[in-house]
Amino acid sequence: DFVFIVPASIAEEACKRVVAAFDDIVPHFYDQDNRERECIVSTDRQGEVRTFPLMAVSIAVVFNTGGRLKHYGEASAIAMGLKKKAKENPKSSYVLDRRAE
Repeated sequence: DFVFIVPASIAEEACKRVVAAFDDIVPHFYDQDNRERECIVSTDRQGEVRTFPLMAVSIAVVFNTGGRLKHYGEASAIAMGLKKKAKENPKSSYVLDRRAE
């Protein structure tokens, strides 16, 4: 997990740029067959053959507009829920905390 702090006014554009850069780079880590299938087939830790999606980035955006958050733990808790939502999408994605607006 990583944290980066940007002004709220550019947060969504920053997310779009991170997703685009990530998605431009990641396919180069896979061979052509995996890229065409958009997944890899491998053995998991239990010895079962499974299909795994290609890597994706999931971004959770927490706004602290007006200093509403008083402790970093609050931001962390909100981010955890948002990241879970973002990970529902197998592709790279971001979720903005709209409750702060």
